[in-house]
Amino acid sequence: MVLKNIRNHNTLEDNFLKIVKISIILFASFSILGNFIPFFEGSNSYYYGIASILLIEDGTAISNPFLEKYQTNEFVVENWLLTQQNELVPMSGQGLITLGSIFYLFGGYFGLYYLSPIFFIILLIVTERITTNLFGKYAGLITLILLSTSNLLFRNSIQFQTESIVCLMFILGAYYLIKFGKTNKNYFVLIASTFFVISTTIKLSGIITLPFEFLILGILIINNLFINKKNKKKKLDKIKNKNITTITLAVIPWIIFLLFFIYGNISNFDDPLITYGELNEAQNENYDSSIFSLIEFEKTDFENVKQYSKYLLPYIFVGVFDNVENNFENNFGENWIGIIPIIILGLMMIFSFKDKNKKLEIMIILLLVFSTIWFFSSITTEERAEKGVPGRYILP
Repeated sequence: MVLKNIRNHNTLEDNFLKIVKISIILFASFSILGNFIPFFEGSNSYYYGIASILLIEDGTAISNPFLEKYQTNEFVVENWLLTQQNELVPMSGQGLITLGSIFYLFGGYFGLYYLSPIFFIILLIVTERITTNLFGKYAGLITLILLSTSNLLFRNSIQFQTESIVCLMFILGAYYLIKFGKTNKNYFVLIASTFFVISTTIKLSGIITLPFEFLILGILIINNLFINKKNKKKKLDKIKNKNITTITLAVIPWIIFLLFFIYGNISNFDDPLITYGELNEAQNENYDSSIFSLIEFEKTDFENVKQYSKYLLPYIFVGVFDNVENNFENNFGENWIGIIPIIILGLMMIFSFKDKNKKLEIMIILLLVFSTIWFFSSITTEERAEKGVPGRYILP
């Protein structure tokens, strides 16, 4: 009788949680679909929208009659890059432009209007399901509330922007990397790398997941070698072959991406590894495109870390901090609030390893979080940081 009552109570609780979650998703979906901003009313969204339309109508590169006639950079359109052939190609976001062109092909202008809102809805559903699967139903509810009430995510998803799609791909990549760590099934690595690569085609900054993905894989492989050596359950040759397969499957999507990236650069700019930051002088004023910026540590990098890290908190805290005069910066220093999430995440890591509870999940998530924070902190110049850093970059 007692067991029956417990089961009934759990069933009622589960049904109530499902109703709450579905209600949140429906309300958020209604809100974002009813508040979309047409791509031509934005800045970045206008660029992505026009590039998506031109991809269908004119291909990957477009000509400019004035540019052909006068051969001067005055006729190079903003956010477009000049190729060797005196044509213009989109500066960034090739993945989003390709996806936008598909939506435009089948849905016309409304396809472009609703692309980001649709992916925002998918992001809510997928993230709730993943969080529930990894950390339980209450964690899934909290995650859903935090995402659906994030003004930063909402206002970037009502426009034709990269954020909602990048977030979705990033989270799916992290999830399948965790699945590999838990099951040791190689095909999960291939899926994880594929999602990370898709994220990188949409926003080139996703390339930072490449070294960190293989760092995580290295940790998992070494850990498995230690366990198998200790238990002596498997033959060494079989373990080596499995590890080789794991690395091969992980690297295949990245090789495909790099081949396309290098081929495009050689065709357009005669330089295999050049980035749009190096090609665009205005971009270089704000960000350091050199690879050495990622391995050099300066005092300004720590200040940037604090600026970017504050966006790891629920956005309501950041919004209040940025809009009140008395935010205690005179006492604790600029952007001191950014230290709080770093401390919280550090304590999570310590307690998870101490209690041996969810340590794999938390380790992988925190390494990927650190990779994003460090990437943007290290490439952001002091001049750009003084203006305030773009919090939307940390949304994944």
